[in-house]
Amino acid sequence: MRFKALGDFQTPLELAKQIVQCIMAHEHHWTRALEPTCGKGNFIQALLQAPIPPQEIIGVEYQLRYVQQARQLIRTQPDQRSSIQIIHADVFSVDWQHDITWKTCGPLLIVGNPPWVTNAALGTLNAANHPQKTNPKNLQGLAAITGDANFDLAESIIWQLIQAFQKDEPTLAFICKTSVARNILQQAAKTHIPIQTARLYHIDAKRWFNAAVDACLFVMELRQGAANYQAQVFDRLDAPNHQHTIAYTNGHLIADVQSYQQWAFIDGTSSLSWRSGLKHDAATIMELTDKNGSWYNRLGERVDVEPAYVYPLVKGSDIQRLFLGKTPHKRAVIVPQKRLGEDTTHLAHTAPKLWAYLNEHAAHFKKENRPYIATNRPSPFSVSAIIPFHPIKSRCQGFIKTHDSSSYVHTKSGQFC
Repeated sequence: MRFKALGDFQTPLELAKQIVQCIMAHEHHWTRALEPTCGKGNFIQALLQAPIPPQEIIGVEYQLRYVQQARQLIRTQPDQRSSIQIIHADVFSVDWQHDITWKTCGPLLIVGNPPWVTNAALGTLNAANHPQKTNPKNLQGLAAITGDANFDLAESIIWQLIQAFQKDEPTLAFICKTSVARNILQQAAKTHIPIQTARLYHIDAKRWFNAAVDACLFVMELRQGAANYQAQVFDRLDAPNHQHTIAYTNGHLIADVQSYQQWAFIDGTSSLSWRSGLKHDAATIMELTDKNGSWYNRLGERVDVEPAYVYPLVKGSDIQRLFLGKTPHKRAVIVPQKRLGEDTTHLAHTAPKLWAYLNEHAAHFKKENRPYIATNRPSPFSVSAIIPFHPIKSRCQGFIKTHDSSSYVHTKSGQFC
């Protein structure tokens, strides 16, 4: 329980050495270094063993046993040329501008491995080590208190440090989930954090931490007046060249800039209204495929229901097939309600063929229902998650409806979608 609540994944010394070597390979030298969650002190040890160690190193650690281990480790280091402090404190309660006193000045490196645990997980575990609740992304309504606000502690810590030390023009280098690095880059672009360079190095989390997550070393250099919101992506710490570049462009975080440029002509505002959130419990009978002008479910049965409840369906695999020059599948989905919680019993009178079809296959709903979405349903055939129609402002430009409104054709290629 304590391990989970603290997101405690201690960085192996060998990995810490590789990371220090990686960031110093760019011919930088720092007179000061801060590790905000120093644990046993392996990053500090790696910095001390660097060819030119920082003149001053400060480590902050929440767990007293690690504080004691880090202090003992430092005392045993031979030929120590750096001034070192290990501070016992909670990273979320530190006032970085007043609680930290530097003896030296000059270039600052902030390095470490913040906790790998989410805000929601801390609530489940009743943990005490959590940040003060804020809303830096300016989320609205439920998004501000539910799913979108479920951030990793690492994200909160890194963002706190960026804001606290922005004027010091630091270099920040953190092990974190790749999703955290992307979120930080995107938020930095939206709030005009002065990033000069950014790099992302993939790390084998299974090997180093026995964790099945997509992890990386995320490096940023902040310089006043800079505004570079791209990050080169390397497949390993010692890779000589980057594989691709991620960037915040046109209001979106693009995973691969080079690939995006190839398909940028379809980026824009769609003339269509799309429903981008829909969850059925029984895709076997609710998702349909066109065969010779008729709809069929996954059981191979021909489906004849009122057209008003049959909507075009485009999946990610269909878009992929289109980009590969293949003909996408022509699909549809049955949508028995327009809003979450709507009673569907009226279908018995307004759509008798659909009502008969749903009742005929009622067993599929009972078989595939999940307890958390089956509670308080108006009828057995209600959709468990449904988002109102709205225009999608990216990756949809240039698609038009066909004459029967059941599919889409790309206006430049003429291909079915």
